[in-house]
Amino acid sequence: METWCVMKNMKMISTCLFVLMSTFQLLAQETRIGFETGIGNYQMTELKSIMTNSLSENSLQPQIVTNFPAYLFFSPSITFCQGKSNWGFNFTLFSTGARASIRDNSGEYRYDNEVVGYAPALFKAFNLYENKKLSLFLRADLGMMYSTLNLSEIFVVNDVEYFNESDEAMSLNFFIKPCLKSSYRINNKFSLDISAGYHFDIWRGGLSEPTDLKTYFKYVKDNGTKLQWNGIRIGLGCTYVL
Repeated sequence: METWCVMKNMKMISTCLFVLMSTFQLLAQETRIGFETGIGNYQMTELKSIMTNSLSENSLQPQIVTNFPAYLFFSPSITFCQGKSNWGFNFTLFSTGARASIRDNSGEYRYDNEVVGYAPALFKAFNLYENKKLSLFLRADLGMMYSTLNLSEIFVVNDVEYFNESDEAMSLNFFIKPCLKSSYRINNKFSLDISAGYHFDIWRGGLSEPTDLKTYFKYVKDNGTKLQWNGIRIGLGCTYVL
């Protein structure tokens, strides 16, 4: 049931993007496809606080090994060039997580939080400077972040598993990401890109059990624990002119 809900949501998003992409491609003077990877830091204030408070009440006194650190993101994109400005779409995959554990010769306790974000976005870029090789753009991305949170807790003593529990939740954010992007043209087809920006959540929905988006908006709205994806984004990529 959970998998079906996620697939239904992503299918709806993909259909909307396909219609918009087809419209812009008809108007574009030049179309480019690209791929970017980089690193982002993620605020996650509420999840960090919940984890710290829950561990303070844990009699086993596990230690935090990692606590939602900066991590890699991956982002394919398509850009439609129209004179001094460009429009386009990208889809970015984010992930981060936290782990607390304690282990000795007799057994292990481990508590994991894994967060994955799927972010389709529409962007607009304005050309600030350009010569034969180098271009500088001011760009803004407006998008949606569909996130899943996977929790797992394991306690094993002398190879006996006392409990092994897991849970899953979803949330939805809307965001804007202003950034500066520089592009260096290698030849008529390929360019290398570097970008630096900041992700701002402009609306956050609370975590809930996985469901379809209509139900989510109707019942969750602004309630519940929220995921804060705010943070710096630094990326490297390349583009190819079709």
